[in-house]
Amino acid sequence: MPLSPFSEKCRPRKLDDLRGNSKEIEQVRDWALRWLQEPGIEPQARAMRQQAHSKHMLVTGPTGVGKTSLAYALANSLGFEVYEMNTSESRSQANIGEDLGIISVSATLSGKPRLILIDDVDTLGGSDRGGLSMVQKLLTSSLCPIYMTAGNAYDQRLTNLKAKVSVVQLRRINALSIKARLREICKLEKMDTSEQALDAISANAKGDLRAALNDLQGRNLGSFRDLHENAFNVLKTVFKTMTYSQARSALFSSETDHDMLKLWFEENIPVEYEGKDEIAKAYGYLSKADKFDARIIKRQYWGFLRYSNDLMACGIALSKQATYYKFVPYQFPVFLRTMGRYRGEMAMRRAVYKKLRAVLHTKDLEGSADLVKAMLRSIALDSNALAEAKKYYNLTDEEVGWLAGISVSALANGKKAVGQSHSAVAKRGTRRAKK
Repeated sequence: MPLSPFSEKCRPRKLDDLRGNSKEIEQVRDWALRWLQEPGIEPQARAMRQQAHSKHMLVTGPTGVGKTSLAYALANSLGFEVYEMNTSESRSQANIGEDLGIISVSATLSGKPRLILIDDVDTLGGSDRGGLSMVQKLLTSSLCPIYMTAGNAYDQRLTNLKAKVSVVQLRRINALSIKARLREICKLEKMDTSEQALDAISANAKGDLRAALNDLQGRNLGSFRDLHENAFNVLKTVFKTMTYSQARSALFSSETDHDMLKLWFEENIPVEYEGKDEIAKAYGYLSKADKFDARIIKRQYWGFLRYSNDLMACGIALSKQATYYKFVPYQFPVFLRTMGRYRGEMAMRRAVYKKLRAVLHTKDLEGSADLVKAMLRSIALDSNALAEAKKYYNLTDEEVGWLAGISVSALANGKKAVGQSHSAVAKRGTRRAKK
């Protein structure tokens, strides 16, 4: 049975469980309180009165700061019943209007006040044709509060919407708050994690609490497993077995990251399987698993992970007609090798551009970098000029080589050649003077 992700299992239940953004959380709480019942007033009249002076809410902020968790914690703390509209499903303006139009003016069966949650409202402009405009119309007629989330507060598509709602922007959570939450979870889950590890996870998360929870679970995953198999063993078991249970067991007993295994399978399906139909069928299951992974990210519902795991492991295992009894040298994913080179390239680019920015003080850094590149190439064979340029821009030989497109060894050979040419010129001049 797959383990529940900490980001779902340890989701804040009450407002007091949330970390960071205390001022913003208080603003959202005050907003919600204005929509609660007032004694002696009929529900519909009360809602009409409150709707007239209480705007709806748009909460923005980067991934992992708790925008959606805040909505559910708010509902649990103040007694709302949440109705969530999923923007990840393809729907038209009419569909959205029909769904929200009825919900926004009707009472709940439990008698609790309703809170409408529209997650990722900034994505409504895509497949949800006309959905964003319909949401804006409903803001004026809804008798219950509408809580919306968006990743980018400055998205141009939200300009008209922001004029009609209250906007609260959540900031990235500081490392100390993340560490405090991680320590609480370690205590609840009875995990023995060092302070140094918690410090590293908190700093590496860069304000994303969800990422920190995933890292914490990943570091301690071994203590929950009976078997510890690497990617090669998982691939070997899945590709060689013909049973559903063995393929499923191999995947769940692996310490390798889910997305990493997906890349390994993608790379090695055509290496293991020979039949065209088998390869097509295996890639079909892998594609379906990838769709469920996308839904996990979009809807933040980790229950889809079980479907993704089964499609990836069991689907691929059962795609073959019979087991291939042959030795297969499984290959490391090309994507990861390419990304490794790309990360090195980007690290060098950031280092060089940071030094150029400190000297050039210009907005058009790309254009200025091209000029510096041309200058370096023109003086590559002049050791003195090159040394002055390196000193002026504070660049190393590797950085000069990267920027000018010349290898370090070529620069070294150029210096040697330049030295020889200067010496030869000096000798010729001396001989002419003697004549």
